[in-house]
Amino acid sequence: MKRSAHLAAAGALLLAVLFTWAGAAQAFVLGNPSPDFKKGNAGVGLSLSDFRETLFFDYGISDAGTLQVLAGNLTPVKGGPSGTELGVGYRHKIPSSIKVGNFPLNLGVMGAYRTASINTGIGSLKYNLVDIGVGGAITPTQNLNTYAAAVYERYSADVVLPFVGKVSDTKSNLGFLAGVEYWLAPSFVAGLELHPSLQDDGVAIFGEFKF
Repeated sequence: MKRSAHLAAAGALLLAVLFTWAGAAQAFVLGNPSPDFKKGNAGVGLSLSDFRETLFFDYGISDAGTLQVLAGNLTPVKGGPSGTELGVGYRHKIPSSIKVGNFPLNLGVMGAYRTASINTGIGSLKYNLVDIGVGGAITPTQNLNTYAAAVYERYSADVVLPFVGKVSDTKSNLGFLAGVEYWLAPSFVAGLELHPSLQDDGVAIFGEFKF
């Protein structure tokens, strides 16, 4: 009985840790809503934040539309168990003649879906994340793009623990993303992105080779 009580207490603690991590700053990259990809262009990249490393592949399915698939590694607690994340996204340019000062504003819409699973050996966390946004990018100087988007986000998570069972959490957010990217060469871009008021609100850095 005493052992069961200890396991239940450990499970409750793990539950708190997992949900705390799930709501913390675990930044990822959604990208420029008006990406510099044409039909047939492809790119391979890597994004990094405190507890997430993600490989992604972009492909221009048309001059306006860019498809992305991704796979990543998550580590909720440094030195602890890790999990996997898979996702797919799409960004679509909108024809525009709007200007911000002397600079054209390139508009676009975006959507992304991510799913992740982490097994600690005692319990598990699974979550789904959907982001839908509209925004734009300007080029204030050659090779430099700054971008932002308003984003609606839907987050759902299930934690399964012994003696506790499954506990679910669902929430929706309205927020925005902001980022900057610099083309160091015609085939290589690097940048950073942050998501104030969204589920993953930290800062992530990224780099991508385009071919």
